[in-house]
Amino acid sequence: MGTGGAKCRHRSDSAAIGNETIFHDDWAVVTDRGHPSAEGVTADDLRTQPWVLAYHSQTASTPAARQLRMLGIEPRAQVITESFLTVRSLVVGSDRLALVPRRLLDVPGMQEGLIAHPCPVDLGRLAQGMWWHPVYTDEPEPRLQRLSLVGSEGFR
Repeated sequence: MGTGGAKCRHRSDSAAIGNETIFHDDWAVVTDRGHPSAEGVTADDLRTQPWVLAYHSQTASTPAARQLRMLGIEPRAQVITESFLTVRSLVVGSDRLALVPRRLLDVPGMQEGLIAHPCPVDLGRLAQGMWWHPVYTDEPEPRLQRLSLVGSEGFR
């Protein structure tokens, strides 16, 4: 059966997939204000303290958790959640620590009861991107959406 003259593209042809970086972010370690490491988190704290982990299972985890494992640090999971938005309520009033995207702490109320620390090990930066099928590159509505997101100072 023919393709009617249309070209077939394989998923591996990444040059054909449109993409744009919307913003970059860093990881922050959050603890309760009364946590013993409230003055500063060390690499040893990452190894020994109990954790709240987001999106964590045997087959899936955040890029930060994978990077920690590659550095020989296996987080001691005490609580696992499916959303970064619930991390604050699971850390406040506990001896747990967690990693969250730093920009999340700009959400009103997210820092209440928490202290954000720079991560004592290099976890790399996050890049939030937008991807689209090439047929939508020149379509007016998807193009306007991309321009409004990428050009927005609120995302930078």
